[in-house]
Amino acid sequence: MTSKTVQLIEMILAKYGKEDEIEEVLEELKVAELVKKNLKLKVKKSNKSNSPKKPTAYNLFCFKEGFGKTGLWKESKLNTKSDNYDGDYLEEIKQEFNEKQSVKPEKKKSETKGASPYNMFVSSKTGSGLSFAEISVAWAKSNLNKKSEYFDADTLEAETKKYNEKKYSKK
Repeated sequence: MTSKTVQLIEMILAKYGKEDEIEEVLEELKVAELVKKNLKLKVKKSNKSNSPKKPTAYNLFCFKEGFGKTGLWKESKLNTKSDNYDGDYLEEIKQEFNEKQSVKPEKKKSETKGASPYNMFVSSKTGSGLSFAEISVAWAKSNLNKKSEYFDADTLEAETKKYNEKKYSKK
């Protein structure tokens, strides 16, 4: 992130069409002791392509043989420094690798995780005039509490449906 001082200098230079002179201006300001000596202009990083890198022969070996089998690498047909090197086999594995990479796994539809029974219970009691401590005591005997002797799965299902309808009808 660029410092506010540098941003201010850039803004002024841009106003006068002198953006390319920022380094000289910064040097003059440092000499005149108007800015800190250690103030540096941050160079913007170049836009590198986000395309995936080509796999190395070793990457392809790991793809084919699995990780953790480095002892086999020395004599592998994929190792360009091995006496067993086979260029055609390397091309075959590259092709197989590229085919696997081009197949995108089907995305599962993520089910939104609903509120917990406790959160639904608290939400239903909010505004009822009960204190949080009273709500906690009531939770212990609630039919939404799975650990309570009064737990009722049908009530929980109905309350979940009611809660979700209320929640998603606001959107």
